[in-house]
Amino acid sequence: MDGQVAKSVRSIAHILMIKKWLFRFLWVPAFLASGLFLLANSQMVALSFDLTLGAAPGLTTFEAPLWAWLMAMLFVGFGFGALGMWLSARPKRRAARAAQRELKALRKELSTLSMTPTSVPATATSAEAANAPTTALETRKAS
Repeated sequence: MDGQVAKSVRSIAHILMIKKWLFRFLWVPAFLASGLFLLANSQMVALSFDLTLGAAPGLTTFEAPLWAWLMAMLFVGFGFGALGMWLSARPKRRAARAAQRELKALRKELSTLSMTPTSVPATATSAEAANAPTTALETRKAS
């Protein structure tokens, strides 16, 4: 048994080491390349939403560095993606809340049933009284 535990611990340590090296070899260069790209594109640009490609577009934005527009679009895309994920999970959240309410009601019912003793009929003999269930929960289990 101890050999299996040691083997699984070594396996987890190996996986963590691989993840660390993957981060170093993949993500660090990607972050550096994106940073260099943003620095290289620092000229001022105004975005145009005019589809006719006229000399004086009707709908333009203020001038900002290209890297600012790129970062803004990245954040807008992230926001729309997060909103879409949140909206798509709505039925699951609703079902989880309903299950939580049902669980709370069942626990409350169980606590009231387990604390409420049932009465033994007055006409019962002493042998019947000894075998009679003492709580409502036992009565439910017996039937």
